[in-house]
Amino acid sequence: MAVFNFTDWYKDDAYEKNGEVLKYDFKQYETDLLSPNAEKGLAPSFGKGSILNYANFDLNGDKKSDYKFLNKYINEQKFPLEGAYAAAIEATSGFIQIKSNYNGYNSFVATKDKGLSDDDKAAGVLFDFWHIDGLSNGDYVTAQITAASTQGNHLSMYGEVDAFETESYYAKMMSWPYLQHDVLVVDTSEAGTDYSLGDVNYTLQVVTDWKDVKSASQYNAFDWGSFDFTPAENGTTPPGEAAVALYDDLNWGLVQFNEFKETTWETVDFSQVDFVELDKKDITEIIADAAVINADAEADLDVVVLDAAVTEFTGGATCDLIVADGKTAGVEVAGGEDADKFVLKKGKGDIIITDFEVGIDQINTDFVKGSIKLKKSGKDTQIFAGSDLLATVEDVAPSKLKKKGKGIF
Repeated sequence: MAVFNFTDWYKDDAYEKNGEVLKYDFKQYETDLLSPNAEKGLAPSFGKGSILNYANFDLNGDKKSDYKFLNKYINEQKFPLEGAYAAAIEATSGFIQIKSNYNGYNSFVATKDKGLSDDDKAAGVLFDFWHIDGLSNGDYVTAQITAASTQGNHLSMYGEVDAFETESYYAKMMSWPYLQHDVLVVDTSEAGTDYSLGDVNYTLQVVTDWKDVKSASQYNAFDWGSFDFTPAENGTTPPGEAAVALYDDLNWGLVQFNEFKETTWETVDFSQVDFVELDKKDITEIIADAAVINADAEADLDVVVLDAAVTEFTGGATCDLIVADGKTAGVEVAGGEDADKFVLKKGKGDIIITDFEVGIDQINTDFVKGSIKLKKSGKDTQIFAGSDLLATVEDVAPSKLKKKGKGIF
């Protein structure tokens, strides 16, 4: 994990990287602005001089910004915006935390009468510009604003290569396939209040490799209630392919389902979720939200709990989470279309899974104590906990199935 603190960067002429204080003052800033390569893109040295990158917003060569969202807050007649200087953050870690209070050499105020200003006494919409350097085209990036001192902080992204611009509904979090020179912009446009530089603190979490987000405390740093699993369609990598990389790299056992809201459930492709990694607590939290999930036509999940009264069940076209409470007696269960997740519990009953697809469907046995054994029965596989038969998987031999922890797939 890499931690940057740019709080009062302009005021103190210094910022911190992993606790080390690094100097960057106005003299260095002037040197960078007068550099012959300033508007061609500064090459940041990450603590040994410049850490600025020039972000070009004029892709048509007409001496003004091509980005509609920025232009809403900038008076182009008084202050034509061709570009801005973004602080360059080196992606040496897959998990980057940036702290700021809109008071750096990458900060500006957009005022109604004067356009864009770096006057620390001006009040308006605050902007911070960030570059994430050292990535390759197509790398999947997730960014989220957390720990803000006021509401209304807004996250967006501008592509200097393909003129991509995210829409305003990306309020606190977004994911996208990266292109070099993509610019992350944090602003206070949704606050409804004018602020001066230094008035608002926030933390920006940036993930370029979820495998580097390893601990529960690091996962806890994210607000899963505003997490959006739907990628912005920027870059050369197809969004679907990039999203699969996110699902594969997430540790689903550390994701906080108890924070999910209706909008979060709507963005998850549950066919990609690794239920093998979930424990009893995770599944219990999903079941607790079953009414919200099942009532939402946009959610890609149906949650079904089978009890003793059920004699037969067939799932629908979406992903199904099918929970056998241990009281069913030889009930035939078909997951139906899409990837399905079966949760087994120990008891007097069992289920017969009639359409299990190896490599697509999954079985979770985290509610069952003791070791799980797979036994061959003709063309089928029987799943036992001790002498207790939990389920029969029809037309699938034990040799075709894999076990990982409490999961079978």
